[in-house]
Amino acid sequence: MTRSTSENTDSSASWDYIQQWIFNCWNNHPSCRLRPPSLPEVVPTRLLDVACFDEDVRLCEISTMETDACYMTLSHRWGNKVPTRLLSHNYHEFKLKIWLPDLPQTFKDAVKITRRLNIRYL
Repeated sequence: MTRSTSENTDSSASWDYIQQWIFNCWNNHPSCRLRPPSLPEVVPTRLLDVACFDEDVRLCEISTMETDACYMTLSHRWGNKVPTRLLSHNYHEFKLKIWLPDLPQTFKDAVKITRRLNIRYL
């Protein structure tokens, strides 16, 4: 595995290196693919489909998806400003489309990373 020499973490070389790490882990470390038996299976009820549009995303319910869909998670802090968020009045609208520009930068970055790693759901 060659090490990236770019100073820009968003460079093609950096992304190639990240993908090599993941490929190596997935293919050479069987324990990385398994959920520890002591942990309960926690599955979210909703995910963001980041591959449904060129720019935007949409909300999808796990009950309507393939059961072994791969997804990434995002841990974040709300902060002082409450951003665009899922509420009962926008639930159906979000299932059609969520405008990426309306989301906080943390979410935009998470969508970008998820897409760059060829993972469909966040």
